[in-house]
Amino acid sequence: MEAIKTERLFYQDVRRTEFEAQVIGQREDKKAVILNQTCFYPESGGQLPDTGTINGVRVLDVQEEGEAILHVVNGVLPEGTVLGRVDWAVRFDHMQQHTGQHLLSGAFDKLAQAQTVGFHMGGDNCTIDLRIPRLTEASASEAEDLANRVVFEDHPVQVHLGSREEAVRLPLRKRPPDLDELRVLEIENFDFSACGGTHCERTGEIGLVKITRWEKIRGDVRVEFLCGWRALHDFRWRVSAINRMAGELSIAGQDLEQAFQRLRHENTDKAKRIKELLKTFLQEEAKALADAAPSKGTYRLVLQAFPTRDPEEIKSLAARIIEHPGIVALLAATADKTNLVFARSADLPFDMNALMKEAMSLIGGKGGGRPNFAQGGGPVIPEALDLLQRISQKIG
Repeated sequence: MEAIKTERLFYQDVRRTEFEAQVIGQREDKKAVILNQTCFYPESGGQLPDTGTINGVRVLDVQEEGEAILHVVNGVLPEGTVLGRVDWAVRFDHMQQHTGQHLLSGAFDKLAQAQTVGFHMGGDNCTIDLRIPRLTEASASEAEDLANRVVFEDHPVQVHLGSREEAVRLPLRKRPPDLDELRVLEIENFDFSACGGTHCERTGEIGLVKITRWEKIRGDVRVEFLCGWRALHDFRWRVSAINRMAGELSIAGQDLEQAFQRLRHENTDKAKRIKELLKTFLQEEAKALADAAPSKGTYRLVLQAFPTRDPEEIKSLAARIIEHPGIVALLAATADKTNLVFARSADLPFDMNALMKEAMSLIGGKGGGRPNFAQGGGPVIPEALDLLQRISQKIG
């Protein structure tokens, strides 16, 4: 039986977005169809699939299935002739990103002998993986400049279709895949590479190639970039954000980084000073609570519930309270949840861990610790102080 095959109209005319076709196969209760011909590019080679409609039904995904192309649709299509429409804005975006990738990969190859070993086109950004140990700001800018120079020079982009033997005679940037027939993309006077994607017809259509960031990935460098309309939209929000922040500080946009560094250092110094002041305050507060603690026979008891204190703060406070001899401290913070800290001085025998487990069983929380210091948390309770008083009755 002859395999089902779909004619790929997008290779004949990359700008064609409307076509008629015959439904020649169906999958998944008729919600995925194979057509005899299509303008819909399937997900392949790192490139996203086209979007659009068939007979007005939204196309959710397009995938290769051998030599056939499977169209996953949001509805049921009839047998016979159907009308397909590709979303041109999405197609052109993919053309800009993919052709821009060829430029950027070619630029890194020429300038840094960095081979592209991976390409991924996402909905928001694109990446290439470079076989290079590290990337500097200067090297990235140089490659970006070269790619955009080719954009501004508006080089023709052509596709050559032929056998692998014919393809390898071309100055390909990397070794082509082992296929009987290959499509080779030529960017005139710049780059040759085997590729089955959809591309611009001239480099000027790419508009702009912009690197946004890079990172180390398993020994390679992953470079994120944007082209065309994506680059413009990204530039727009960045400029807007810079202008807003600069306006708040009453400075020029180009002075924002310097202002940020100054504010960061000032905040670091202030945070350090606040930490020192808090330490002194907690020491004084702990002494005042210890001095005012009522006697319970063999020990004194500090019982406090704080509706707005930070859990780490009451932990530090408890540690300072029990520096004083003969004291048990049962503290609670109830801002977002119930946080409890139970502590006792080193000269007392009581088991704070056992008390904490008792408290957790009452409020449905989790916690524990050592005999002298335990902490736990659970849902907010109406009267944390009542809970502490109830637990204090079990001391000793």
